[in-house]
Amino acid sequence: MVIANNLPYGEYTRSAPAASARSRADENQLPAGQNAFLVSCFDPFWAQGLFATADDTLNVLQNVANQSGYAVTKYVGTVDNLKRVRNADIVYIDGHGTLAQLPAGPGVLSTKIYCLPTATVITPGDDLRLAEDIADGSVGPALVGARHATEYLLAQHYYITPKFVRKYWNLHPNSLVYLNTCMSQSDPEATSFRRACWEQNASAYVGWSRCITAFDAAESARYLFNGIAGQNDLGDLKKNPPQRPFSSVRYWRT
Repeated sequence: MVIANNLPYGEYTRSAPAASARSRADENQLPAGQNAFLVSCFDPFWAQGLFATADDTLNVLQNVANQSGYAVTKYVGTVDNLKRVRNADIVYIDGHGTLAQLPAGPGVLSTKIYCLPTATVITPGDDLRLAEDIADGSVGPALVGARHATEYLLAQHYYITPKFVRKYWNLHPNSLVYLNTCMSQSDPEATSFRRACWEQNASAYVGWSRCITAFDAAESARYLFNGIAGQNDLGDLKKNPPQRPFSSVRYWRT
């Protein structure tokens, strides 16, 4: 797991404020609002096992976010639903990650960059409906592996690109984007996706530098969100010896 922030080099060296001074208004260090988007981009039909694991995780995170005062929007990550990420303070997405070469000019492809496969399966009708997004490079095709019943299948899904983020996402200042997918923090492939999130006001961007199993991704998300919220009450994930609660303000800045 890699956590990156959108601060000028050297700013992370400043000390966190005193505990009594921490608030959402304090130097705008924490998200400006209280809107959390929890999304699973696993297809509920073709990836039943992965979808169930992700849904369990989203339910845990929804409980944590609700207890922390956030208004939670939870949905399946179709292309249309991902266009609804507006006025967001936390964006958490479970799903696959892929590296794709995008058109960079007539007959020219870009180097491979990270893209986020969605839960939308490619159909001729959707190709027509999403023609503008496909034409401008906001959306593209990806083969996504999934286990359905006893079979392992490859299904064609649409992915979203950094251009999609710039086109549709609107994040509040100091927001958190957590892409719990393979390769979402790979370097240099994920640089453009991360930069697109920063350009939309994200302060912290969390992802994985390589491939990750669904189980490890789920447990890491539960642990991190529980700690950020200051709850530290996951008995099965507690550190031994005990670890003191950590500062969400310091986390947002480092």
